[in-house]
Amino acid sequence: MYDNLAIALELIGVYDKEEIDKRIVYTLNAVGMYKYRKKRTYALSGGQQQRVSIARALVKNCKIIIADEPTGNLDSENTIEIMNILKKISTKTLVLMVTHNEEVARFYSDQVIEIKDGQIEKQYVTDDISKTLDTSHNNKIFLKDLNHLNKTDETGQIDFYYDQENLPKISLQVIIKNGNIYLQASEKIKLIENSNIQVLNTHYEALKQEHIEEFQYDTSWYNNQTQKNGFFRRFFQKVKTSFNKMRFIKKRVKLLYFSLFLIGVLLGLCCIGYANYTVIDDTSLGIDVRYSGLYEEEYVDYHTKMTIYKELLDNELIKDITCPTRFNFTVSKRVNFAQSIYYHFSGNFIGYKEQQKYSILAGEAPGRSGILLSKSQANAMIAQNSYYFRDYASLIGETVQVNNFFETKTYVVSGVSSNDSNLGYLHQDDYVSLLENRSQDSNYPFLRNYTVESREGYKSYKITAGRDLNESDLDQSTILVSNESRLYSEKDLETDILLNQKLYTIVGFYDFNDFTSSGNDYIIYKTNYYKSVSNSIYSQTDLDFSIVEGRNIQKYNECIASVYSKYKVGDVIAKDYYDSVKVVGLYNGDQKSHEVNFLFSQDYVIYNYKKPDLWFVIEDAAAIKQIISETPLKLVGCYDLQTIDRKKDQKESLMIFGIFSLSLLIILAIFIYFIMRSRMIGDIYMIGVYRSLGASKSKILLQFLSDIIVTTTLTALIGYFVTTFIFNTVCSSFNDIYSSKILKSSNIVTVYGGILLYVMNIFFGLLPVYLLMRKTPAEIIAKYDI
Repeated sequence: MYDNLAIALELIGVYDKEEIDKRIVYTLNAVGMYKYRKKRTYALSGGQQQRVSIARALVKNCKIIIADEPTGNLDSENTIEIMNILKKISTKTLVLMVTHNEEVARFYSDQVIEIKDGQIEKQYVTDDISKTLDTSHNNKIFLKDLNHLNKTDETGQIDFYYDQENLPKISLQVIIKNGNIYLQASEKIKLIENSNIQVLNTHYEALKQEHIEEFQYDTSWYNNQTQKNGFFRRFFQKVKTSFNKMRFIKKRVKLLYFSLFLIGVLLGLCCIGYANYTVIDDTSLGIDVRYSGLYEEEYVDYHTKMTIYKELLDNELIKDITCPTRFNFTVSKRVNFAQSIYYHFSGNFIGYKEQQKYSILAGEAPGRSGILLSKSQANAMIAQNSYYFRDYASLIGETVQVNNFFETKTYVVSGVSSNDSNLGYLHQDDYVSLLENRSQDSNYPFLRNYTVESREGYKSYKITAGRDLNESDLDQSTILVSNESRLYSEKDLETDILLNQKLYTIVGFYDFNDFTSSGNDYIIYKTNYYKSVSNSIYSQTDLDFSIVEGRNIQKYNECIASVYSKYKVGDVIAKDYYDSVKVVGLYNGDQKSHEVNFLFSQDYVIYNYKKPDLWFVIEDAAAIKQIISETPLKLVGCYDLQTIDRKKDQKESLMIFGIFSLSLLIILAIFIYFIMRSRMIGDIYMIGVYRSLGASKSKILLQFLSDIIVTTTLTALIGYFVTTFIFNTVCSSFNDIYSSKILKSSNIVTVYGGILLYVMNIFFGLLPVYLLMRKTPAEIIAKYDI
């Protein structure tokens, strides 16, 4: 019975043990049921059960109490006690009572409504009525209200109390034998000790209103009707209850919990597969967020793509063109007699510019022969050689050998940038030099130490012995030799020499006016010699030259020509798919600058890179999209430019995996539904009782929500995290061994998977309870025979 009242308090959000005990003890004492507090409800009589029901209503701080015949099964004394309590609490809350006892209604009510055959016949306020209640009952005898006659003699005293005018004549024999008293009378005798009659030596007094005012009943908890426990506190209490329920599970329930554990394992496998088919390993990408590019949704031929780039450049819609290039890097160093370092990696690199998005974490920007590593590249190097490299600062000054497919160059680590992808930075001159060499494939440029043609009208050299060349030497086998030649000297004048399987006669020796010779330079008189190397493209980067006529390059579609070429300022040349590259100046320079006829801007060199994957900074995105709107090209950021194709490659696998995962999730959802429905059926008695006691649907759902959360946390979540933890551990070890991220894991996917686990369990776990809550309490009790 105690728990019956405790449930009622929990339903209104009272969880404090001391407060619950205080209210229950006080209320049971008030209705005279405290001594039965440990009894089951079914073991009580009908009147006692009614008093328990009244106590359950009184123990709460209800705003309204509706009492239907609350004293119907009670004796007169208990009726008065219950009515006094209801009258007392009516000062704190509204009490509506239905009764057939008109006398009780008039005495205790402030307002009476009389109903007959479903219609109101009379309605009145009882303030003007003299309120007294006849409390005389057949089980109480008030002696002072009866006539009294005393008979006394030597045998004792006999008192007669009677309510008639005269004492009726009776014959009474009193027999005393063996210490026992036997009575025999002419009329039927009732012994008081064997009845429920109370003999009171007082006058009868009707119950008055002032007597009710003197009646004491604690209504303190009705003063805080608006005070409610917070949702989280109530939920926490329910979680504690759910946890305690799990501590005492039956054996047959353990199989259910093991099934939930397997659900977590299967969902973990789903998330692992999803991560491997969808997650892109960003650390393998070379990304600079400043840049964007054109992505080919369908194949676009080289000519079309170059024409679009030309239009974008002509309209100055893009700037800072660059081309990410991948090189192999090797760090090899002996630390001591027993230890050495060997680290090899492939990385993407571009030229460094001051307006970089990323800050420098250690060191400085790359100078000539310097290399700025990304944070990702530096972390990988430190991780593999942690016994030597402790931090970013320890990498500064280390030498790195770079293989660009034609030669191996040595660079020095100048610093580490905050870029967390596989994209490092070189000095602009070094970057363009590597890019130019790669553009030649396997054909080395034609070197000037074999032949260099002369140009009439400009003398970049002076004759020191013999004579100069003139028009009569055109297409003849005459040649000038540099004084710095280690093979010939002035004594070899008029001597024949063999160059490129052809004999030439030395007619003079010379010195350059502005630039020194490289040791084996020759000059012949030939006007159109360099057609064989006309496809070589050089920028001005990393070259030593000076403008001798006209001006230097200002736009990408301008060039300067060698003084040894046939071109003049103002000439227009055709280069690849260009038809408007204009010569704006003539230059004289060192050997390397004369290895080709023309020098272009860096943008032009990158722009003509074979199979270009060009990046650029956007000046006007709307205008670019308008130009490419009729083409299969799409303007995307640097990240998308490198990942779209990877995502497309994974699409087919993802579709197959998606179908499998969806099927598995549907199976898991059905499984969870029936598991939780089975658990709900096991608790159906509790649900029916709670609903019958007035528990709202939300309270039942909240209790099951706490049960599901606790159960999921202690079963399915453990299975889920055990699975993902084992995989992540294996994944990390496997990738470290093979220095490749073949297996991929994602913390975000893992977290989302855990959230999905709770969402599925909560939704499909509450679904059967929600469907049950659509029934009325009476329907639940009838259907499940509660």
